[in-house]
Amino acid sequence: MEEFKTLMNFVPSLESKAVLQLGKNNDLTQALTNENAAQLINVDLLDQNMNQIDLRNQKFDFIFFSSLLAEISDEKALEIVEFCLRHLSTRGYLFFRESCIGSSKSNRGPITLIDLIQSKELEENSQRFGFDLVFAKPNRSFSNNSENSDKVSFLFTKIVSENHHGFKTLKEFMDHKQYTRNGVLRYEKIFGAGFVSTGGIDTTTVFLKDLDLKPNQRVLDVGCGIGGGDFLMAEQYGVEVLGLDLSSNMVGIAWERAQEHQNLNTQFEIGDVTKQKFPENYFDVIYSRDTILHIKDKESLFAQFKKWLKPDGKVLITDYCCGPKPWSTEFEAYVEQRGYDLRTPAEYGQIFVNLGFKNVKALDRTDLFVESLNNELKKMDQIKDEFIREFSESDFNYLIDGWKAKLIRCADGHQRWGYFYCEK
Repeated sequence: MEEFKTLMNFVPSLESKAVLQLGKNNDLTQALTNENAAQLINVDLLDQNMNQIDLRNQKFDFIFFSSLLAEISDEKALEIVEFCLRHLSTRGYLFFRESCIGSSKSNRGPITLIDLIQSKELEENSQRFGFDLVFAKPNRSFSNNSENSDKVSFLFTKIVSENHHGFKTLKEFMDHKQYTRNGVLRYEKIFGAGFVSTGGIDTTTVFLKDLDLKPNQRVLDVGCGIGGGDFLMAEQYGVEVLGLDLSSNMVGIAWERAQEHQNLNTQFEIGDVTKQKFPENYFDVIYSRDTILHIKDKESLFAQFKKWLKPDGKVLITDYCCGPKPWSTEFEAYVEQRGYDLRTPAEYGQIFVNLGFKNVKALDRTDLFVESLNNELKKMDQIKDEFIREFSESDFNYLIDGWKAKLIRCADGHQRWGYFYCEK
């Protein structure tokens, strides 16, 4: 029961909510009973199909189950997903835990399960609803119980399906458009093994020195990518790192690479940082590289950072920024196509000042960004033949054009790159 009790710390409060548990699991039932829900109904699925369950169209705030999907067909699994969509209120939550990392019980890995859950939509009141991922949390990120190391806990929320450049959610847009697995590996080829952000290991090594990391400190890496910076932090400084990224493809690669670094205290989760629930005063450092440009409400996010940080805890962020408006038509189109929310470095830094952070540094480091871009262009030229063998000539030309376009946007003063440091 202790694992489910711990997991409740990462789930929105059940107090005064209507909760449905599917299937029999005494540990889960006990954990739910302790959460002061207004209503807790348990439906044992042993002798009935989903279409035989009569809840009289009742809506719930939460639906929980454990180990229901591993050994059933996709068709049966989707019946459960549709049932949950039908009986959850809008913005209600679906939580489940399954064996899916190196498990003999299931042929579905975590990413396959996420895709399966998000493939289902339901029409209600002339609107289409689906599931948006909040987190995929491996058991080993919070428990030392080796018996359950193959388990992953998932939290989804029921949403109205929206249009993100032709995709239902921002996560789907990122995984199937901007950060496909092939696209991630192309970036890594340029930035260096383990890295998918500006300057690779070179800028990372320099910036980590600013944090004065100490052994056993707890670090949250927001937008961790494929984990190179986290492995570096854990190995060089002895810190404990939780890497979080919205992209399943990024974290899937990080999980693979973690097998080569099993002696390090690094864990990786798929999740949207704007929807996470962490204890207050929990992290010593929150670190993020070129990620928060995807998030519009930076003010609310940084307020959460302040809650999650211990007293005197540190924030270090690099991010894409912009010059003052008016922008060129080309830059406007670029920002729109990518779905970015960009601020000037000064505006970005002012958010931390307004929230009461101390020792705020907000620096325009476009000079370092341009230097890194030029170094990466030289590297691309040096490894051109090797790159084309591994990927394709069109992939190579796409990246070359992209890097040159960044240089032009920087020269025009529209694209900037910011470095931000502050303390709680």
